[in-house]
Amino acid sequence: MYLPDLNSRITVLDSEDRLITHLGEDQQAYKQQGWPNLPKSYYRPDKFSSPHGVCVDSQGNVYVAEWISDGRVTKLVRQS
Repeated sequence: MYLPDLNSRITVLDSEDRLITHLGEDQQAYKQQGWPNLPKSYYRPDKFSSPHGVCVDSQGNVYVAEWISDGRVTKLVRQS
């Protein structure tokens, strides 16, 4: 299960709700003044600011939509 976590990460759980990992975690983003509408200069391709939606396609790629002033959608490509 993939859960958007407004603490700047995607939480991944197994079928028994045990934590597998956090994706794109940025423990400083949600502590910044003005969050979630941080300046674009703050954004990094490997970190999230305010993930709000997540879905996974049939190949296991993960798509994350962020709740920020100009919006951002990130595709995480599954590595075999």
